[in-house]
Amino acid sequence: MPYSSKLLMREHKELIRAWRGLTAGTEAVLVTVVATQGSTYRRKGARMLLTRDGWAAGSISGGCIEGELYGTAFDRTEEGAVRVRFDTSKPGDEIFGYGTGCSGIADVIVERLAADGGVLRVLDEVHQSRSPMWIETEIQDLQRLGEFKVHAGRELPAGSESTMAEQLRPPIHLIIVGAGHDAIPVASLGTMLGWDVTVVDGRASYATPQRFPDAQKIIVKSPDQAFSELALDPETAVVLMSHSFTIDRAILDRLAGHPAFYVGLLGPRRRAEQIMGVAEIEVPNFYTPVGLDIGAEDPAEIALAIVSEIQAVHNHKTGASLSGKSHIH
Repeated sequence: MPYSSKLLMREHKELIRAWRGLTAGTEAVLVTVVATQGSTYRRKGARMLLTRDGWAAGSISGGCIEGELYGTAFDRTEEGAVRVRFDTSKPGDEIFGYGTGCSGIADVIVERLAADGGVLRVLDEVHQSRSPMWIETEIQDLQRLGEFKVHAGRELPAGSESTMAEQLRPPIHLIIVGAGHDAIPVASLGTMLGWDVTVVDGRASYATPQRFPDAQKIIVKSPDQAFSELALDPETAVVLMSHSFTIDRAILDRLAGHPAFYVGLLGPRRRAEQIMGVAEIEVPNFYTPVGLDIGAEDPAEIALAIVSEIQAVHNHKTGASLSGKSHIH
């Protein structure tokens, strides 16, 4: 079955950063989960990067498989890439004395990282271009494996039972309009999740790297002017936190017909109705009041509610409790 990497944004960034940080000639091993059965800590598409000096980035389990591969990965790949199975499906099974915490089977590919970065180079291209790409990995042979095959564009490759088709997608681009105190934790949480965060505000004393050290981009222009220059794509989320009726109205007018998957407006529903009502602006994927109903009051709690709703919308989830229980008493 094809797999989409949209849930691995932070991990992908860590892997790219670790690869880019390697000195020339450094040997590294890339491990990729290609199949799972039963309950496992990570699903297919999860990756980790190892060097002879240690565990560089990523993860494929709760730590137990990583530790075992750290000691054996380079020996295993002396003659090429291999597929390794870790089976903890039987009660009491452990891997080298460390239980996985799950009862399942994980198949991983262990391979020497190509000189040009291999799939990590492709990941970097996806993040830089913000254009999804498909790759196929040969996974059938338990001994020596084939090369990664890269497919550009949004079309699913033909594939087969002997390959894993994987779509690499760019991270969410979170655009925060307004650089007030309440926007700071929204930017921090977005960055923590691996999103690309842009802060837009015309006030130079507010939109500063000191106030938003986690933001990838800070634009000191009027939001209306900034949005005439910003490129929005289907992985974009916009949160309006300007606290200005005029600014919010102007941006919402610009967002009519946009491709962003989420537009959230801070403030009560009545304010949104006043902003939207007069001109009957039609904005797709519009959420107001912004955020999930978690009883948020202070800026950090409000940020959690906003970021959680964006994550839920992006992943086509409701944001309900996994336990199925209601927390209203």
